[in-house]
Amino acid sequence: MMRKKRKRRIAVFDVNTNECTATVNAVREFYGTDKVRVEEHTDMKTFVEVFGVLSDMRDGYDVVFLSVDGMLGVEAGRNIREIDRHFDLFVISNNWDYGYEAHRLYALDYLIKPVTSQNIKEAEERIRWKRKSDARTARSIEHCSTKNEQEKYLRTGGS
Repeated sequence: MMRKKRKRRIAVFDVNTNECTATVNAVREFYGTDKVRVEEHTDMKTFVEVFGVLSDMRDGYDVVFLSVDGMLGVEAGRNIREIDRHFDLFVISNNWDYGYEAHRLYALDYLIKPVTSQNIKEAEERIRWKRKSDARTARSIEHCSTKNEQEKYLRTGGS
């Protein structure tokens, strides 16, 4: 008997209800409504509140879209990975001002609103390419017989 595949759990955090709904619609369009369960969170004004929701999730989320526009305590967001290191994080914003913070949050990508299914597709393609590239590098490093060879490989970009 075939087991039914679990739906991916996705959360969208945005204080702006209309922008949250637009992101949720783009997520459903890209991933497919039958393959995901999307939860909207529009009542969170601080990272502490976001942490509360993420901490309470027993099974956790697979993907989190987090808008930093109007969010208080962005610096506290740097601790988001203490809660769960396994979800894919996309930071979303109306402008490029939070790019550095997205990097500090270990976001996989930074998306400018309005988020569309095309934006998500392009981000997912970049992530897939990077993960394949990282895996190839790791396999190549394993074949280096000494630490010096590994360091040289990394320094020279594999040449």
